[in-house]
Amino acid sequence: MEYVKFNNTCGLHVHVGRGTQGFPLKALQKLGSLLFLGGEEVIDQLHPPNRINDIYFESLRSSSRLVLMTPIFEASFSEIEPDGWLEHCCLDIFPGLDDRVKLWVSLLWKARTVDEFCFLLSDDLNYQLAYSFKGLEFTPMSGFETRKTIEFRQAEGDLTDQRFVLGWIDIVSRLTAWAVDIEEHDFETVVKEVVGSVLAREDAGIMVQKLLRSIGVSDHVISVMVNRARRMATVKAGTT
Repeated sequence: MEYVKFNNTCGLHVHVGRGTQGFPLKALQKLGSLLFLGGEEVIDQLHPPNRINDIYFESLRSSSRLVLMTPIFEASFSEIEPDGWLEHCCLDIFPGLDDRVKLWVSLLWKARTVDEFCFLLSDDLNYQLAYSFKGLEFTPMSGFETRKTIEFRQAEGDLTDQRFVLGWIDIVSRLTAWAVDIEEHDFETVVKEVVGSVLAREDAGIMVQKLLRSIGVSDHVISVMVNRARRMATVKAGTT
């Protein structure tokens, strides 16, 4: 075979995990909070229009159960106090932050188990969201332990831009590791930077640079992704 041809329906799905260990609930809540508070919007800057909130990689902020069934979860969690980490999400210091986002993040921190969290951030179909946590759900199988992963489904499957492919894998791996390792003060700092950047409608490259630097991505990968974000911004401007 001399070449492989990719069309715009082909995706690059990256699974990030720790074997059969899965991830602590708090790490998932930190990751989910960052995505809802602007991280997902920033990461969208790296992708072309056809890879944003489409049927096989829907946005958490439009298609997760948490968003579509908010009144039900608000009622069922009404007697539950959120984890103390919620205060580090800085929900009250940004007057421009959507009240719905504040509620969704608050509900994430009321989840009591990994399965409950995964139920909130999944949909009624299988693995259709851009960030899929379904692979972390408890699935008892006789004599077989499944590998528990977070699946990042958004990237396009065209492998010709090798720097983007390798950079994207690095980014989602570091983002997950960041959520596991980050402590309260540093988490708060990252949240403030991301939320402030998104609310200020900063240049796509600047938003990407701030997020990636915050989670420990190398300068080389940041440079690649900043250039890509600005290129994607030009593409998107041409489609409006």
